[in-house]
Amino acid sequence: MINVKAVELWLSKMEKRHSKSTRRLYKHALAGFCDFTGLTPDQIVEEWKKVKYDLKARDQLIDEILERVDIYENYLGKRGLCKNSISSYLARIASFFKYMRIPVKIDVFQALVEYHNRDITKEEIQRIVTKASPRDRAFFLIMVQSGLRPVTILQLMYGQIKEDFEKDHVPCAIVVERSQTKGEYVEHLTFIAEDAVRALRAYFRERGLPKENETIFEGVKTPNAFSMRFGYLVRHLGLIKEERMRKKGAPQELRLYCLRKYFKKMAYPAGDEHVKFWMGHTLGVESHYFSRDVEHNRKIYSERAMPNLRIFEKSALETDTTIRKLEKEMNQLKEENLVLKKRLNGFTLNNEQVKKLLGRIEKLEKQAQK
Repeated sequence: MINVKAVELWLSKMEKRHSKSTRRLYKHALAGFCDFTGLTPDQIVEEWKKVKYDLKARDQLIDEILERVDIYENYLGKRGLCKNSISSYLARIASFFKYMRIPVKIDVFQALVEYHNRDITKEEIQRIVTKASPRDRAFFLIMVQSGLRPVTILQLMYGQIKEDFEKDHVPCAIVVERSQTKGEYVEHLTFIAEDAVRALRAYFRERGLPKENETIFEGVKTPNAFSMRFGYLVRHLGLIKEERMRKKGAPQELRLYCLRKYFKKMAYPAGDEHVKFWMGHTLGVESHYFSRDVEHNRKIYSERAMPNLRIFEKSALETDTTIRKLEKEMNQLKEENLVLKKRLNGFTLNNEQVKKLLGRIEKLEKQAQK
């Protein structure tokens, strides 16, 4: 019913200005109103066209619509919706009338913003990512150190980090395409630091290195899986109050978006404009004068943001580098061993040189496992 011509342009406009999820929310709100009142969007528009030049008739139609809006608002309240939710529904319905140039002034009260989630700490992030799987750990740490939205991270292609990533360039740049941003305003860039780079390497060792045109997190379409996993780890580690866990329907103190909030808080020495740019927020008029140069932004991120965004001590990165060096050396020794075996051509492994070589391989394997 809702995919009629009267609303398609309106919904497309909402999607272009905001996101696909915004389109769904506005569509759902108008569908609920129309189902309750028995009207269709086309009927509303056609009735308005008939009376808009007749002052008496148009006032009568507006009064009838407002009366139905009041009844619908009362119905939403009886369903148990809170004031803020009702306000959101009415604002979306009002947006439809405004777009259709129907002067129905719906009284939408200012919703009270209530923040249920608290700031997450560095120590809590450490505990969460330590318990997480390689895939989840990589996702969480990218969010912490880049400030990107979960849905944007899922759209990232390996090619968007490949150059810096394969050169071990830290901070590693991520160029976010316009189509991947909320509202599709403009492309921007951000970075990830040592922890996220290390986590990505561990994840790629498990899943294999993606191709340039493949998404980093293959096969995951929505952030829901990561959000649910994050919530599970928070509860499992006892990071939220027990009484809130028992309270049905209570908002979580710690949720996935707390990681993005952490980035905004800890990257503040870089300046508000740079933090907004890295997070994909619009800069308004100032965007015309803002430098999008990768190296300029890399320097500011490295000097002013990265020290505060480090989750683990640098020694952990050095350990990872050592492991990769040992793995490389171990593979070379294995190749040497195969060549040596061929050359021995029937000699037993009692040969002192072969035993010594095998001992080195065994020692390296033990070091890499630590």
